[in-house]
Amino acid sequence: MPFYYLAYHMAVNLDLLQSLLAGAGLDLLQPFAAQTYNAAAKDGLMRLNTYNRKKTLAVVIGNTRTLWKPFVADLARCPEHIASEAPLDDYVQSAVQKALTQAATCKHAVHLSADLSPETFIDIMTAAHVAGLAYYNRDLHLCIRTEYGAWIALRAVVVFDEDYLGEDSPQLSDPCPESRSIFREQMQELMASAASGSWEERWEEWAALRRAAGPLHSREHEYGQLQLAYHYTKSKEVLRQAVQLHLGERV
Repeated sequence: MPFYYLAYHMAVNLDLLQSLLAGAGLDLLQPFAAQTYNAAAKDGLMRLNTYNRKKTLAVVIGNTRTLWKPFVADLARCPEHIASEAPLDDYVQSAVQKALTQAATCKHAVHLSADLSPETFIDIMTAAHVAGLAYYNRDLHLCIRTEYGAWIALRAVVVFDEDYLGEDSPQLSDPCPESRSIFREQMQELMASAASGSWEERWEEWAALRRAAGPLHSREHEYGQLQLAYHYTKSKEVLRQAVQLHLGERV
């Protein structure tokens, strides 16, 4: 899909934004009209600011397994970041803000997927779906992209005080419709276990479900073992291992 061309007075340069984010490992970006999300979001959720425009430019930002190497390299440069409560969330927030500083001169609002406060929280999976970035399988609570399967993560939605001049977002179909019935019961069981506090103990089952939910060809894009372990456990020891491995590879 061709990228949205430069906005009026070059207030938002999406080509530059995409390039800067990709350099930080955030290699998925899809423009869409903020009103599309507002029409699809469930009652009770906040709506995106449209800046009183008919069609307002927004982008959803995510990543594939590509994020891991630049993230770990950043930790190797600044190992004190490992002590943060949420090192990866901090890294993503910093990367998004740095990119926006260079690529956008208009007003904008950033909604990070890690920010669960009522004032800024949005349903980023719905945003990714209506934007055409990835299909939202509501039964499995996963977003699935044809080439990557479920091996993606959604990080942020940014809304700009600019018009959206692109085409309407495509209507996505389920890349793996058979997974709904096959894995629905397993997902329900895992969700129940998560509610009882045993999420980390069963993280490999979550990973197996994610692996099986996408097309077979998508498994080549699966997260590496350390990235996968950190995705589900947020273990600081996993990050230390990743940094040591990174430093060893550089010797």
